[in-house]
Amino acid sequence: MTVQALNGLALAHGRWVNQPVSQGRRLLVVNLMPTKEATELQFLNLLARTKVDCQVGFAYPVSHHFRYGDAAAIKRTYWPLSIAFTQPFDGVIVTGAPVEQLAFPKVDYWAEFTTLVQWLHCHHQAVVYECWASQAALHVRYGWRTQRLAQKLFGIYQTRPLVPDNCYFRNLGAGGVIRMPQSRHTRLQLPAQLPADLILLAKSDEVEAFLLTTQDQRELFITGHPEYAPDTLAREYARDLARGLAIQTPQHYYRPGTTEIAAQWQATSTLLYTNWLSQL
Repeated sequence: MTVQALNGLALAHGRWVNQPVSQGRRLLVVNLMPTKEATELQFLNLLARTKVDCQVGFAYPVSHHFRYGDAAAIKRTYWPLSIAFTQPFDGVIVTGAPVEQLAFPKVDYWAEFTTLVQWLHCHHQAVVYECWASQAALHVRYGWRTQRLAQKLFGIYQTRPLVPDNCYFRNLGAGGVIRMPQSRHTRLQLPAQLPADLILLAKSDEVEAFLLTTQDQRELFITGHPEYAPDTLAREYARDLARGLAIQTPQHYYRPGTTEIAAQWQATSTLLYTNWLSQL
């Protein structure tokens, strides 16, 4: 099966080579990460592992003021976020963003983001929100707040499904675990009772909520980064050390007593996205 990029930096720079796709899911990825090209490749490779034919386009919020990367190249190779409202897509993915320490209204593209979340909900569009986007979308939809962590949640964490027969866990197997990279400074403040239209699929003491979905399964909220490549956390760790930031070694990431990376979450990521694509 084939994943075809419709635009983006990786395609423009020859780091992703398309093969013909006659028919498949048409997806929009709203890429909020500063590492635009690396994030494109992470999602393209993840979608390729699902064995589902996809055509993938990338969009950005035009109200964002770029601090990193080549703004001109991004504007040239990306669609504006308004594309989500004007063209049909089978599914939308909204990535995380390293802005969780800002109050939501302080994010420069907050108005665009809010409009997107409300539009996707009103039009019953299938959507995955990851990391910061999941926290922000839950704030827009339900008014949930986040809490600043004393220490960054950073590493690979695991848990078991609370609702093992949910469609997103199809083929996980009895006793299967969910593993996922986390890299954030905030956590969700879950209410004592969830809204009637929301299901908590997985949680742990360390991570609070891993996954939530609406009753109709159309909106999936993932608090981590299932798309991360095996070396992404190692790169973030080295980056933060070089900046002189207080950062712990990523938890449960290296094999005990070594600096060898244990890429343990790929199966979970592929399973979640395969099951999401199968519903589109």
